[in-house]
Amino acid sequence: SSRVLWTLAVTQFEKCFQFGSRRDRQLMLDELLAQQPGIDQPLLSMVKDQFANYVVQKMIDAADEGHKRVIVEAIRPHLQTLKKYTYGKHIIGRVEKLLR
Repeated sequence: SSRVLWTLAVTQFEKCFQFGSRRDRQLMLDELLAQQPGIDQPLLSMVKDQFANYVVQKMIDAADEGHKRVIVEAIRPHLQTLKKYTYGKHIIGRVEKLLR
């Protein structure tokens, strides 16, 4: 099913981010933060997803300070909206902790 493929893709993305070079991580972040008309940034879609939000949590954990700042700043304007999503709440806790 497409859900299984999504789960596998998310897991592979996590491993690539965790073990990739700084340049690889930057390229991945650039893709996740790309803005396309009429749809959420991929990062925001991941935060709302049951499986992908875990990957975003792991990305925050694995990121260096510069990349953490980029991820947090991308999520920050959406904190109120994310409170509506069951899985978004996990990210909110991490982001708010980093903002303190």
